[in-house]
Amino acid sequence: MNSLMKKSWSPYLAGALAGVVLCLSVLIAGKYFGASTTYARSAGYLEKAVASEHVEKSSYFIHTKLKVDWQMLFVVGVVLGAFISSRMSRDFAAVAVPPMWE
Repeated sequence: MNSLMKKSWSPYLAGALAGVVLCLSVLIAGKYFGASTTYARSAGYLEKAVASEHVEKSSYFIHTKLKVDWQMLFVVGVVLGAFISSRMSRDFAAVAVPPMWE
């Protein structure tokens, strides 16, 4: 069976591949990958759509510009990659709360 079609990967292989991607990201683009700032920016986008005057006055968003950058695309890529992986392994299920968290 193709290793991409398996239900799970070895955590050692996945960790090693993530390390290689991180090293390549630093060598090629000079950027470390991360997601925490993107979640705050996404919240800012949503809040700006509802209450734009609050976001424009917020001291956090005055210093952190609302923009779509490589980190935002990284997070979108993680979500898309997880979706594609779940479809390829035939393990996709749309559930509100996974059974292990109930």
